[in-house]
Amino acid sequence: MPEAACYLSPDPTGLWGGENTYAYVTNPAGWVDPLGLSRCSAGAATGNGKSITNKWLKGSHGNAGLFPASIAEKMKGKTFKSFDDFRETFWKEVAKDPHLSQEFSKSNITRMLDSKAPISHNTQWNGKNRSYVLHHRTPIQHGGGVYDMDNILIVTPKYHLDVLDRSYHF
Repeated sequence: MPEAACYLSPDPTGLWGGENTYAYVTNPAGWVDPLGLSRCSAGAATGNGKSITNKWLKGSHGNAGLFPASIAEKMKGKTFKSFDDFRETFWKEVAKDPHLSQEFSKSNITRMLDSKAPISHNTQWNGKNRSYVLHHRTPIQHGGGVYDMDNILIVTPKYHLDVLDRSYHF
C-alpha cells in the first residue's frame, strides 16, 4: 500500500527540511524593497499637500516644510518615470511659484529652474550633502507611497540626518 504524501512536487530541501518544508518560499503579499528600487519605478503623483499661507520652510534656517498644496495641484495625477523625475519637476514648480520661491536666493531659484534642489544654509549641511531633500515620512520600505505627496517632507540634509529616526533609512 503506498504512503500518502503531503507534497505536490518533490521537496527540494529533502524530507528532513523541518516541519514546514515549504517555508523557504517567500510570501509575495509581504514583499519589501530592501534595495530601494521602487524609487526607480514609474508612478503617478497622489495626495493634496498642505496649504502654505505664511512662511513655508520652518525652523532656524528653513529646516523643514510640508509639501505645498499649490505644487501638489500641478503634479497630482501626472505620471513620472522615476522619483528623480518627480523631484526635478517639484523643484521647477517651486521656482515658478512666487510665494514659495521668495524664500530662496536668485542662485537657488536658478538651480531649481535647472531641475536641481536648492542649497540649504551652510549650518544645515551634512558633509558634502548640501541640497534640500524630499523625505518620505513613512519610508518606502515600510509601505509609504513613493509618489504620495502627503507622505513627503522637504528637509535640509542636517535635519534629515540628525532629527529623523535613522532606523527608517536602513
